[in-house]
Amino acid sequence: MGVFLFQKLNNPTVEQVRLNLICFHWAGGSGAAFKPMAKALEASNICVFAVTLPGRNGRGTASMFRNMKDIIISLGREFSTYYS
Repeated sequence: MGVFLFQKLNNPTVEQVRLNLICFHWAGGSGAAFKPMAKALEASNICVFAVTLPGRNGRGTASMFRNMKDIIISLGREFSTYYS
C-alpha cells in the first residue's frame, strides 16, 4: 500500500533503545496526543511510535485499509525498516 503509518515521537539512539512502545490513538484522536509521554520516556531509553492510519491527521486522501490483516502486514513492514 506504500503508506507512512509510524511517526517516531522521540529519539533515543538505536543502541540505547531498550523498549519500543507502539501507540494507537483512540477514535477521533491522533498520534500527537502521545508526544508528552514520548518526551518523558526518552530518558528511560523507551522509543515511542504513534500509528496514524489513513483518514487521520492530514491523511484524508490516503487509501483506506479494508481489513485488519492488511494493517498488520503494513505495520510490520514499515516497523522493520527502523531496525534493519
